[in-house]
Amino acid sequence: MGGATATLEALMKAASAGAAAVVVGGIDEKDLTGLLGHELDLGVTGHERIGFTLVVTSGFGVIPMDTEAFQLFKEHVGRLACVDGTTQIRTRMLRPEVILPY
Repeated sequence: MGGATATLEALMKAASAGAAAVVVGGIDEKDLTGLLGHELDLGVTGHERIGFTLVVTSGFGVIPMDTEAFQLFKEHVGRLACVDGTTQIRTRMLRPEVILPY
């Protein structure tokens, strides 16, 4: 979990370390393209084979994560979380989600 923008270097380190998921505030479109090996297709995402689930909470660019969301994640460091990065923006709205059980 990162409170700001994920760089390609950080994402590659997460993949090599065996991270199951990465949740960040923003990402540069060039870094995402570098990670995927191609430009992101609009429509349905979440099935790319990058080795982990990526959730971007705020969008493209240098964007910090919402302060309240970041605080909530910080309070759950070291605990189990369920993450689904699937996104569908065309026909039915489906957004990524992070479930933090109490």
